Parts: sequence; structure tokens; C-alpha cells
Amino acid sequence: MYRRIKDKARWNICRWYSWWWRAYKKILENLSENGILIGIDRDMDALESTKEKLKEYSNVKYIHANHDEIKEVLKDLQIQKVDGILLDLGLSSYQLDEKKERGFSYLGSNELDMRMDKSQQLNAKIVVNTYPEEELARIIYEYGEEKFSRNIAKKYMCSKKKQGNRNNRRVSKYYNKIYTTIKAKKRRTSC
Repeated sequence: MYRRIKDKARWNICRWYSWWWRAYKKILENLSENGILIGIDRDMDALESTKEKLKEYSNVKYIHANHDEIKEVLKDLQIQKVDGILLDLGLSSYQLDEKKERGFSYLGSNELDMRMDKSQQLNAKIVVNTYPEEELARIIYEYGEEKFSRNIAKKYMCSKKKQGNRNNRRVSKYYNKIYTTIKAKKRRTSC
């Protein structure tokens, strides 16, 4: 890929997983002087970290946005086409390891957050502590592809009334307990 970049008169490369700064450095070293690397990420920490590591390069644009907004970003930058797109749509170990700030990990007793973009108001704590049972069931079904979503949401709401607001460890503990109970009950009632 790097050789192909060097042979191009101009390369526009869009969207990245910001923690892969070494790969982008290699791309930038092989990019023509007219080429530009455009980094789009919802995580400002990822953008800032990568910006620091690639500070010697002037042909990089750092955009705080979601990958779904790529058309708008390119339009704002007045770029009509790109020559390559790199995508990594998952979580990084850095985000998982930020135990207290992000709430993605169940390794400690931390506040639920789970926001990729910390500037957004809605977080996991609000969802699990304020959403009605039907909405929790829908979310668990749609995003978790969980066939027992209604039972899980119902039992979760009952346990929440007894225990109050939840942090990441409590949610994980109750989910595992509820899920195990439901699975065991289904096994007993099946043929």
C-alpha cells in the first residue's frame, strides 16, 4: 500500500483509528507533498494523542466527528473524493483501561459512562438508571442481540428498585446473575 501512495500525485486518506499513529506516520512518510491525511474520530483524547505524535507533519487534518459524518466532513473540507479509507470501528485497549473515566471496563467499581465522545450528554449511567423497562429491553435486544432481553430488563428493574442506582460492577453482577437464572429456567422448561 505504501508504494502505491508514493506513486500517486495526490492522496486523500480518510477516517482512522487514532491510536494507530505509527501506521499513519508511515503513510505520511510516503504521501506526496499534495496529499493529505484526514483523521476523523469521536474521541478527542485519541485525536489529541495522535496530533502530538504526528506534530512534525503539516498535511494532516484532525476532525472531531463520527465516521457516519464522513460526507459532511469532506464537504466542509471541500474534498470531492478520497483515494483511500482506513476503518477500525472498535474500542481500543486504552479506552477500556481508562477505568474511572470511561466506565467501559468492569474491572473496578466505577461510574458507568461508556461514551466514545465525552462531550455528549447521554451516558450509560443515565440509560440504566432512568430508562423504562421497555426501552431497556429494546436496547438489549437491538444492540446486544439478546433473545432474553425482556426478561433481563424486567428482572433488572426489579433488582434496581431494591438496590438503587448502579455502577459498572453492580450492573455486570446483576446482568450475569439474571442471565444465568433465565438460561437455567429455559433449560428446565425445554423438551
